[in-house]
Amino acid sequence: MNELTYSSLTVVTQYVSMINNFGDKETEKKLPNIHPGEILLEEFLLPLNISQYKLALDLNIPQTRVSEIVKGKRRITADTALRLGKYFSTSAKFWLGLQDDYDLEEFNSKLIEELIIIPKSNIKQESS
Repeated sequence: MNELTYSSLTVVTQYVSMINNFGDKETEKKLPNIHPGEILLEEFLLPLNISQYKLALDLNIPQTRVSEIVKGKRRITADTALRLGKYFSTSAKFWLGLQDDYDLEEFNSKLIEELIIIPKSNIKQESS
């Protein structure tokens, strides 16, 4: 397999910026919520010249699973994360983390009105 090199880090840079600015409402409105499938396509498949079909064959999964992930219509599951981690020499946690961050942002924007009215508990955390 080709050595992992990236021609462009635009998507990952936006992703890191989104994480670093979490809670900054002005910045959050400007940055799109990036699906892990877009990162898979833009930062792995295209730079490494790997087709979705080849990835599916190599991972021993249906091509429709890869296609739906890339299109943002399907989540990255633990099963897929383990396979992607092995294939691209990353960790499964990398892929699941991208998915979790995407899901949290999606639900945050859908539940914002409900979340605003939830009071904070009075439980004090112990200092270490």
